[in-house]
Amino acid sequence: MIRLPPVWRISIGLVFMSVALVLAGDFLFDLSASRSASLFKERKKLIENLALEYSRMALQDQTGIMIDKMNRLIDEYDEISSCALKKANGKLLAQAGNHSKHWNPPPAGTSTLDHIQVPIYQDEEHWGTLEVSFVGRGPLSEVLILANPLVKLLLFIAFAGLFAYLFFMKRVLKHLDPSAVVPERVKTAMNILTEGVMFLDEKGQIVLSNSALAEKLGVEMSSLLGHKVDDFQWQDPKTGRSHNGFPFTKELLAGKPLRRRFLDLKTADDKVHKLVVNASAIKDPKGKLRGALISMDDVTLLEKTNQRLLKLTKELEFSRKQVERQNQKLKLLATRDPLTGCYNRRALFERLDEVFDRARMNNSRLCCIMTDIDHFKSFNDTYGHAVGDKVLQVVSKLLGSGLRQNDFISRYGGEEFCLIIVDASVKQGLMVAERIRAAVESHAGRSLRSKDDIRVTASFGVSSMENNPANPEAFIDQADQALYKAKESGRNRVCNYSEIADEKDGDNPS
Repeated sequence: MIRLPPVWRISIGLVFMSVALVLAGDFLFDLSASRSASLFKERKKLIENLALEYSRMALQDQTGIMIDKMNRLIDEYDEISSCALKKANGKLLAQAGNHSKHWNPPPAGTSTLDHIQVPIYQDEEHWGTLEVSFVGRGPLSEVLILANPLVKLLLFIAFAGLFAYLFFMKRVLKHLDPSAVVPERVKTAMNILTEGVMFLDEKGQIVLSNSALAEKLGVEMSSLLGHKVDDFQWQDPKTGRSHNGFPFTKELLAGKPLRRRFLDLKTADDKVHKLVVNASAIKDPKGKLRGALISMDDVTLLEKTNQRLLKLTKELEFSRKQVERQNQKLKLLATRDPLTGCYNRRALFERLDEVFDRARMNNSRLCCIMTDIDHFKSFNDTYGHAVGDKVLQVVSKLLGSGLRQNDFISRYGGEEFCLIIVDASVKQGLMVAERIRAAVESHAGRSLRSKDDIRVTASFGVSSMENNPANPEAFIDQADQALYKAKESGRNRVCNYSEIADEKDGDNPS
């Protein structure tokens, strides 16, 4: 919405006031009555002449000619809507136009400006009456006629008065404008500021401002004079709701300074400016409030930058989590056997190197269990690879169910698995292996849900740090030798590497 400068608004107001005074004078003293009287006189004279002519035609029995003349009269005069010639007894002799619609009989046989009737006499007796109805023109429509002297006067006052008042008010307001007494160097200093600055009087009206404030509002600086600070569209920065006026007025009236208050300002072009408002009350030496100084720092661009940075940070955080999830998936694919979910061989040696070195350094206990599904090839040959895969999955689940959190299991190759039991003696390792062996024998076959009774068993070999393996590979090899011994001994059993070591010592006495 474009707002005119105060001097223009005052001048236009004075013009309307002048026009209103002229119209009021015309209403009170009937200044335009002479125009109506003159018009009525002209119309009556015309109707009287027509009455003489029409009565002569009626007496000479020239009714057709008379009606034709009446119609031409209505066509030639736009002001005449209808006319009729009636005898004294009310009999209609001739008419033109819709006379019954337009004719409104004046009271007591008189005539008005819009309805004129002229009596016709013959031998001093009332013979008939000529009635003519004119297009209605009330007082307001008469005023609007450009030919009316009153209308001409009003138009002259409106246009000439506007420029006269404008010239006069500019000269007067030059002396009343508070900025006129402000030194030019002070104005220059205020306009250099990038913050919007305004001085208010005790009524909250702007008495002085700088160019930065005018630029934010999209108006001329001079047009801000006289505006109230409540006239602007202030909004809550959190909710976006409009405030009913400047929200900090009560605090300013109480003499409290404002420091870094956040506020939104909506301008006429629907732009919203993010502002940081600082304000302080202005008091006279006696402590009476005389106004306020308000400065507004526009942080719209900074706020938008912060919003973009926040959005970018969230996007980066989301991307980071996505990468972490993908890395977890990749790590899972790289370290896990896809069929059983156990560690693959590479992941086994990575973890085993760590726990092996720690056990040897701390002289702690560590067990390795190697296990192999008995006669696994027969499952594939007899029931197919699908059943073979199911056997591997069932057995691996049973193997893992007997382990603690720090223990881990790996599919070493084919139907062979490796279990690492942390902080366990060889005795405890043998107990774990036996418990798992029994679980496989009891539950693995029934878990296949086959019509045939499938018997699934596994053989186990156990080794521990007590056998002093040289490295992780030797550690696994000892358990693998014990597994081989268990298979040779009839399968579905647990064998300890220490027994094999004792046999070797017996075969090679020192």
